[in-house]
Amino acid sequence: MLRIMSAMLAVVALSAGAAQAEIKKECVEYNHGATKLKGYLVYDDGVTGKRPAILMMHDRAGMTDHSQQFAENWSKLGYAAFVADFFGYGQGVLPKDVPEMQAQGAARP
Repeated sequence: MLRIMSAMLAVVALSAGAAQAEIKKECVEYNHGATKLKGYLVYDDGVTGKRPAILMMHDRAGMTDHSQQFAENWSKLGYAAFVADFFGYGQGVLPKDVPEMQAQGAARP
């Protein structure tokens, strides 16, 4: 019985420590020339010290919930993830269909 109680206390202690960690999500505004951009930064607040980082690019649909969810998944593994803005999401310039996506992608240097 004592072993079961100590095992249960260990699980509760580990759960309490994990509950304090929080995934931080923030939009980061930056410029490329005259174009205003808005990236998405995600990291686990519970990780201290240096951590690995991942630079991500969204697909041709722009900064979608799917792109952000990928970054959040990496952050849960201990990475700091930054999804860079390619189209000018900060200006509300998002392509409406595939031909427009291709045209905007081809126009970038």
